[in-house]
Amino acid sequence: MLAFGPAAAALLALAGCGGGSSTPTKAQYVAKVNALCATEQQQLTQIALEHVKLSVTLDHANGVREQALMQIEAVKKPSSEAISPEWLQLRRRALELSKKVAAAGPGSSAARPLDREYVVVTNKARALGLAYGLTSCRGFAAV
Repeated sequence: MLAFGPAAAALLALAGCGGGSSTPTKAQYVAKVNALCATEQQQLTQIALEHVKLSVTLDHANGVREQALMQIEAVKKPSSEAISPEWLQLRRRALELSKKVAAAGPGSSAARPLDREYVVVTNKARALGLAYGLTSCRGFAAV
């Protein structure tokens, strides 16, 4: 039986989980973010199928969107071929707009210009995401 000291055990643990502070490749980044976006889409679909008031649906959906945004922002970015920071900015803006629409009341005259901006923001985000390879990031802010 082999015996390892605490330092050796820590190094082995880091090596075993692929940990450390190594910078991910573009492919690794895209895979992680696509997985997060796929989970977000599944959760949003489940929320859409619930039979609750629209205001409750929007609140739940915005909570899911906010959680997904935080998780995506936490994914370490590749040092080469980095995704445009504009993509994440557009995701943040879409979330802000979605919250404002919910507060104004969907379909209200106050919500209409917000809805229009939301469409523009999500279309831009979708184009940027797809250009980078984020194929599961669609729908909400084209993520």
